[in-house]
Amino acid sequence: MFAFLLLACVTAESYPTQSASVVCARFAECEKADFESAYDDPQDCKDDYEALVQCLSDECDFDAKAAGEALSAVRSADCDDVGEASGNLGDAYTDCDELAVATCIF
Repeated sequence: MFAFLLLACVTAESYPTQSASVVCARFAECEKADFESAYDDPQDCKDDYEALVQCLSDECDFDAKAAGEALSAVRSADCDDVGEASGNLGDAYTDCDELAVATCIF
């Protein structure tokens, strides 16, 4: 039941902020040296990641169930697996315009 509540709390509007917080916290925890090399401040990580996810949300349909499952997987992953789990966060978006998505990434 608790897992259902976590999944139900993810919306298209909240997902960019939620995913940025989770990814950056796990990056800082699991890859501390790389994180500190890449970012002067944890908020910089969140801002960068949130901007990317927001761009995707503007170009794709949102799947709340997939988003909740992906966030849960990143939160619970061992540090060895957090990169792979983070790669699944994009599963929250479907029916994307590929050219528009490319502009988000590059």
